[in-house]
Amino acid sequence: MAVLLIIPATIYADPPTIAEVLETYKANCQRLEPLHVQLRHTKEYTDAYRIANRKEAEKDEQMLQALQALKPKELEEAIVTLPPGYTPQLLIMVMKQEQRSSKSLAKIPDKFESFVELFRKGDAYQIRIPQNFDGFRMSEWSFPSEPFSDSLLNSAYKDLRIFSWSPAMSPPGRTLVGGKHNSVFVTSQHYNALRSNDPIPPLVGIDAPQDCTDFHPIDSFFRQPPEKYRIVGPEMVEGRELLVVEVPVATEYSGGYMRPNGESYQMKTIYYTRGWLDLKRGALPVKLQIWSGNESVTFEDVQKALPDRVVTTMEFREVTPGAWYPALTLEEESRRDPALLPSHPQSQDETEWAKYYAAVNRVPMVVHERRRWDCYKVEAQVPLSPDFFVLPIPEGYRVIDRDKSEAQEVGEDVFSSLKEIGLWWVGAKPIESPQQTR
Repeated sequence: MAVLLIIPATIYADPPTIAEVLETYKANCQRLEPLHVQLRHTKEYTDAYRIANRKEAEKDEQMLQALQALKPKELEEAIVTLPPGYTPQLLIMVMKQEQRSSKSLAKIPDKFESFVELFRKGDAYQIRIPQNFDGFRMSEWSFPSEPFSDSLLNSAYKDLRIFSWSPAMSPPGRTLVGGKHNSVFVTSQHYNALRSNDPIPPLVGIDAPQDCTDFHPIDSFFRQPPEKYRIVGPEMVEGRELLVVEVPVATEYSGGYMRPNGESYQMKTIYYTRGWLDLKRGALPVKLQIWSGNESVTFEDVQKALPDRVVTTMEFREVTPGAWYPALTLEEESRRDPALLPSHPQSQDETEWAKYYAAVNRVPMVVHERRRWDCYKVEAQVPLSPDFFVLPIPEGYRVIDRDKSEAQEVGEDVFSSLKEIGLWWVGAKPIESPQQTR
């Protein structure tokens, strides 16, 4: 078992400023451009994940049976507080949906694998995603080597979906789908803002909305306003000089909370993130620790517990002299061991609930999910023509604006009909699945 040895030490006579740290990271990214990456992304679900969802489904089932056995008047009296806009009947309907979701997640296969190809130069980028299974399996997948042309959409590029962003296009976002899909989708939104289920390699730097969280964790760490960062200090980690930096990462998510008077309210979720940065390798993090919290807590509060997620850079690759890339990163998400969690109290007694929460806090954390970004091909300073990122609109293709409500519906219908490529493992047996699960 590998042991991460951390020894506090005074390494820097004059510790760098946040501005210098961010400039080191930015300069490393610039040395990589134009950048070309091919990514194999793997998401794994452990037995703990399935057990947790099975128990959640069982708990929901018991609660639903109890609520549905009540008469309308009794139901209103039993449900003391409701979220804004909810009726008892609507709450039951939502609980049924959540129960179905938990049941399906309790049976989720072990692993899902997907592939992504990225090109990046300045403000322009292009992302290519395999989009169906016909004629190949994931283990045999490779991206086409032929330069893109719309004449290849029904041959070399028939199994790809391509999103390209270029200031030279109006609007700047454009999607083409290989095969017999005679439509091109245009948008003023960045790739992340479109809520794609596809992962993104690190160091993409897409200028999507600040609270969009579909980035690689390293990108999310470095996207925050400079004044939000705090230097904790230097540390020696396995013989390397690292700088520990903290930053609260804004998200688009919110959590529901309850005031003492029973009133419910929402608060923004914040990922409190601590990074161990290697300034000699582009300020890339050796490790990130991430705690989920909200606006009412501080780093000191969340760090009283173990982090929810840990991201480790397993391989630093010097692509060209002085240009470093996190070629292999691993994220592990941990929660309480569901097999050891105590049962919920059956009463509203505060003492019983205090004992329950104390017991929960004694349950060890175990890994529920793993994500691996294996950038098996990384090329820096790739020669790209000025019009590389300008996707053509093939003759006869229908143009659909995804930003307009009426066209949005048409576009989403088409997109939802596409099959996301992936390979699931059930034990040692691979099966193909037409849909990703996040």
